[in-house]
Amino acid sequence: MMMKLAMGLYDTQEDKDVFDNPKGMEQIANYENNMKLVKTEKMIYQAILNNNSNKAIFPLLLAKYDEYMIESYEMGEILTQKGISPEQEHIEFCKNSLTQRKYIKKCCDYGAKL
Repeated sequence: MMMKLAMGLYDTQEDKDVFDNPKGMEQIANYENNMKLVKTEKMIYQAILNNNSNKAIFPLLLAKYDEYMIESYEMGEILTQKGISPEQEHIEFCKNSLTQRKYIKKCCDYGAKL
């Protein structure tokens, strides 16, 4: 494995450890899911700004957002149970994401009324 680090396939030893460690792969899956959440939020904002958006898109985007949020909660719980992520961090994430969910719901309601 040091050969891959030496060959430049990994920037740092920490990068190498993430890919060689199954726990690291769980973290990567969590990050990927978080990116899906961000992309869905972006689609909601773009649909609001686009006057030609179909109003029916907003409930669908909200449902997709909720789906990714549930996955995120489940992944966070797994990371906490395995000791990868502190429990307090997961609790804070849940609180913050609930606030964000309320905001996204308001955005979708607003977009559906335009």
